[in-house]
Amino acid sequence: KAQTNQFHIVFFYNMKKGQDYGPSKDINTWETFICVASAGSISGAWGLCNTDAANISRTISSLEKSLGNVKLFNRSTRPFTLTESGKIALEYARQ
Repeated sequence: KAQTNQFHIVFFYNMKKGQDYGPSKDINTWETFICVASAGSISGAWGLCNTDAANISRTISSLEKSLGNVKLFNRSTRPFTLTESGKIALEYARQ
């Protein structure tokens, strides 16, 4: 819970300042994130993202690390569901 709250504070602070959060991830990173969120799984996103599952997994892991080691998805559920941090990141990604 503390990790999520810290993510929200930093994320919104940087958005308010008009800055991108964390490293400026390219559009493909955010598109991959949206694909996984829409598909509910990495294997399901494979067809949407036009890349292989291993690359999708690496991209999501890299994004999570760059955002302060937050988890964007609950991977224990099928389909994947977004964490609170994931919901905020998805809102940002869709802008």
